[in-house]
Amino acid sequence: MIGRVPNTQLPAILNCADVYVSTSLSDGTSLSLLEALACGLGIIVTDVPAIKEWVSEDNGILVRIKDIQGIITALEKYYADPGLAKKHGEKNIQIANDRADWNKNYEKLNLIYEKF
Repeated sequence: MIGRVPNTQLPAILNCADVYVSTSLSDGTSLSLLEALACGLGIIVTDVPAIKEWVSEDNGILVRIKDIQGIITALEKYYADPGLAKKHGEKNIQIANDRADWNKNYEKLNLIYEKF
């Protein structure tokens, strides 16, 4: 645990990691999750509805809220199978490119506003 870091240092820190873990009790679309997806990390997150829009068993590991043993088991799963984290990471880069690109999404949002 390194605590809060400046945004300018975040990509370097994320790119040193293999796995991103978030134990949110509730959340909207998490910017740190999107950054982890874009960095190609394996993902361990709680099954909060907004997070499940981005993470499924195809690209990460979902655990129940407040399930400490679930987090431990998920970490052990990635540790025992580094190829799984790599596979999930490759999928996460694709998801970030397809769905989390601000420039693409801004164009879509702008088209929606123009209809009204």
